[in-house]
Amino acid sequence: MKYPTRKGWDTAQAVGARTANDIQRSPAQPACTIPHPTTQGVAASMLTAQSQFEVTNLYARYCHAVDGRDSHALAACFTPDAELRGERLEPAGFVPTSRTVGRENIVAMFLERSAGRTGYVHDTFNVLVEHHGTTELSGRAYFRILTPDAEIECMGHYQDVLCLDDGHWRFKYRCIRFTWGTLGRHGERAISMEE
Repeated sequence: MKYPTRKGWDTAQAVGARTANDIQRSPAQPACTIPHPTTQGVAASMLTAQSQFEVTNLYARYCHAVDGRDSHALAACFTPDAELRGERLEPAGFVPTSRTVGRENIVAMFLERSAGRTGYVHDTFNVLVEHHGTTELSGRAYFRILTPDAEIECMGHYQDVLCLDDGHWRFKYRCIRFTWGTLGRHGERAISMEE
């Protein structure tokens, strides 16, 4: 297994640090940017203990739901009008690969793409959230996907907007940015971190 080199991490961070205007865009599908709330964010420590618990669990429940192909649990992670975007890192920057709108469509997309993929594990870590008002959060976290043989298939990071929906924190917007490795069974590849 080849792991990213220091040079690779610098490349990913440099691309990831670009502003939305600097990222190369596709005519049919603009690169994802977080629809930032208008209110200024404050530290996650301002959240209630219950909210912090729910947000931490939301990130974990998403992973378990995807790995277990649990449609009900996955649906509970998103708002009815949620938007999910995918991007992969190319030499010129992040390139859009998918856009799905609506909870039911998101669940259907995950079930279709995960068909036949048993034993894979999503691992999310370094979750960081900011509180915007009383009903909205912005969040980001790193992820990696492990194969049944415990090899790292790919890595990247999430960029999220969470909101209170029916009394529970759910994803209203999620952008999955692949920075290294193969992108599942489609055979696509993000930029090699050793190039």
